[in-house]
Amino acid sequence: MTKRLLIDLLLTSCLFILPWWLFITLLILPLFYFSKPPFYEVLFFGFLLDTLYGSIKAFPYSVLFISISFILLILINILKKQLKYYS
Repeated sequence: MTKRLLIDLLLTSCLFILPWWLFITLLILPLFYFSKPPFYEVLFFGFLLDTLYGSIKAFPYSVLFISISFILLILINILKKQLKYYS
């Protein structure tokens, strides 16, 4: 849990320091490292990145896309629990 908190603090500081393209590549790495439980903070960092560097004209659409992404994430996790995996 402390690793996850340190990664969150590091990503928060990198959000303000690094350019957006480098931050996105850095944001992808924890997705592979933290598989159980999934790294849900990516949605939060994506929303912060969009509000910092996004266009004002596209803001209502970005909130819509973040909401749809969050709903899809919840649905995928519900469906994943109901599926049976066979080796």
